[in-house]
Amino acid sequence: MDDVVRVRADMGAVMATMAGRIGAVADAGRDWWVGLTGGVAPDLNLVLLATADPVVLDGTLTILDEAGLDALVFLAGPGRELGSRLASPWVGVGAAPVMTRDLTSGPVDVVDPRVRQAGPADADVLAALIAEAFSLTADDTALMAAGAVPGGVVRGWLLEDGGEAVCALISGHVDDGVSIWAMSTPTRFARRGYGRALLASVLAHARADGARVGMLGATPAGLPLYEATGWRTVDEWELFTNAESAQFGH
Repeated sequence: MDDVVRVRADMGAVMATMAGRIGAVADAGRDWWVGLTGGVAPDLNLVLLATADPVVLDGTLTILDEAGLDALVFLAGPGRELGSRLASPWVGVGAAPVMTRDLTSGPVDVVDPRVRQAGPADADVLAALIAEAFSLTADDTALMAAGAVPGGVVRGWLLEDGGEAVCALISGHVDDGVSIWAMSTPTRFARRGYGRALLASVLAHARADGARVGMLGATPAGLPLYEATGWRTVDEWELFTNAESAQFGH
């Protein structure tokens, strides 16, 4: 399986796990997946289509309509041909770089002692940091935090400095891959190296657990950090939304 297909499959498995754990909507086919947390913000309800089949597009839009949710729809590979079929209120808002990193070579990731895996008691703190970093509501991000389980497919992480949680992320673990989600450093804690330290620590822990490849979809804010730490772009997913996205606009 090449890097492009691997990223699509693994990230779909993570979204399905997260949605399934909180009793939300998850469905998938060979070239598409839907993972809905049920949050109000479109950033928390994701669809990937890597097929040009309009029947698949119509089916996924029906799922969204029946759920009554706003979402982000990513079109990858042949799926880009479906962009012209996404009518109002769907709007194209650019493309998201999809990146990977070989964890068996390159930069050596070091565990920062301030980083730890979040447990059930940390759900509120995890949700609050993600909400503040992405201008979302804590009610929405609480759904994501609830899907994270220590040692599970979906895990939450915190970096604490001086007894205060200042940075967070969600990681997904499928076979020998680790995906990075919701890299969250609120503006008031920015430019202190917290994000870089947290990312390196999570990758170091994942490698110790057997991960060999890292993967993520980069936001504009996170791209410089990833490029500076050895990640490479292997694909771009065109992005459409039917509501205001905190990360990508409308």
